Amino acid sequence: MASAGLPLVGGDHYWGPATATIDWCEENYALCKYVAEFWNTTTNTVFFALAMLGMWRVHSMGHERRFLLCYFSMLVVGLGSWLFHMTLKYQWQLADELPMLYGTCACIYCVLRADAREGAGLRVSAWLFAYATAVTLVYVQIRMPVFHQVAYALEVAVVLVRSAMHQIEIRKTDLRAHSELIRLFWLGTGSFGMAFVLWNVDNIFCNELLALRAALPVAVAPLLQLHAYWHIGTALGCYASIVYQQYLRLVKLGAGDSHCIQWLLYVLPYVERRPKAAAR
Repeated sequence: MASAGLPLVGGDHYWGPATATIDWCEENYALCKYVAEFWNTTTNTVFFALAMLGMWRVHSMGHERRFLLCYFSMLVVGLGSWLFHMTLKYQWQLADELPMLYGTCACIYCVLRADAREGAGLRVSAWLFAYATAVTLVYVQIRMPVFHQVAYALEVAVVLVRSAMHQIEIRKTDLRAHSELIRLFWLGTGSFGMAFVLWNVDNIFCNELLALRAALPVAVAPLLQLHAYWHIGTALGCYASIVYQQYLRLVKLGAGDSHCIQWLLYVLPYVERRPKAAAR
């Protein structure tokens, strides 16, 4: 992690001393006395925009409420992250980190129940609830960010592995759907992967980045706020992952031929009904 307690360079610190266990590699209160980390805060608008787009598409397509929960969880993560980076307070750090775990549990439910045609999946829900509760109780006691990061990484691994298994199964019967899923899969994993690389560079080379930003023109320096790219990349990765789960569910229920993936501005995927003439 970046070293805690970066200098306050913008005068009064509106929210008082930082109480979070992490202080990221952005100069505190440098641009606005009301926002501790300006760029790390405002880039969370990407979470809001993509989550709202996803919820609107779920409503307009009449898809299952499980996906509405996934997008809503994404919105909550963005809100928690906004409040955390704006204040650097511990309670809002938890409001950022814990919803990441809960929202990913919703995605795990979707990928594990993708081919379930009936039943509420109470056993899966119970196991996920138990996991999230246990991680929460331990984390609030030990306050070690690495514990949260490992717990979150385990959840992401479950989603990735089960998604890959679904792709292998679908490839045998539906090459078109498999192609669509592969494209979504790599958009999600690629976005997460690039964001993770930049997140680590930001943590490991914080001092060098601070010196470099100080030497650059004011208009250019924000381009080296690498944690802000983490927000953009993970938001896109989360969004693509949920779209993947939506389309996977349709394919598993035998509705893949009547749906396809469309791309907004060639970047943002969404599920759409195929014209009847195009459906097989």
